[in-house]
Amino acid sequence: MSLWSVFARRALKNIFPSNEVSNAKRIIPMLLEQVAVLDDPALIREAISELSKTETKELAREVLRKRTDEAVEVLRACDSCRELLAGGGYDPIELLETLKNSIGKKSAPMDIDASGRGGSQMGQGYETRIRFGPLDFLAGTSLDGMTVRESQIQVILHELAHAAGDVIPPDGGNPAESLRNQRRITRACLPETYERIRSQKSVDRSQNKNISERMEQGRHQRKRNTHT
Repeated sequence: MSLWSVFARRALKNIFPSNEVSNAKRIIPMLLEQVAVLDDPALIREAISELSKTETKELAREVLRKRTDEAVEVLRACDSCRELLAGGGYDPIELLETLKNSIGKKSAPMDIDASGRGGSQMGQGYETRIRFGPLDFLAGTSLDGMTVRESQIQVILHELAHAAGDVIPPDGGNPAESLRNQRRITRACLPETYERIRSQKSVDRSQNKNISERMEQGRHQRKRNTHT
């Protein structure tokens, strides 16, 4: 266990002395500071393992609000993202801000709920219903090479893309299509992240090719040594 994870767990335990939602909401800003510096899914899961289900849900809601604000800024700053998500006839910024303001309210169009797992969506526009599972949202990652924060922003924009008129193909419970949609959203909305991941994959392929070539050369050398 890392020194930071020990510190984080102790901090979280001290911050949450009870299971009351009101208390959770009161100290969430302090808790956010602790979780924000962790970008390893395993460390995040370990750090929040002391929390009750209610506390975890309230924390996830606050992180969702924070990441939704960041997703709105992405839409404002990134033309390709805004153009893609506006293709279904809705103003994506206005729709996402409305969804953010509903978080935690009764029958909220967008909220944290265990049923959401990594992200679920049904319905269109302001009648949509988007849900994210608390643990999946807090510690889940989308594409290999993404940080937790990038994954959270991506999954918000991904579900928004479905809600805003299915401007990307429906996932339909198809993991392969969901993965393609994650790439579509990342390419359009998080282009720097997309290029970083693609570049890393290229480096990995090159390294793997070099390793394979060296192994093959070693096998040929052993054969020659055997025959001499």
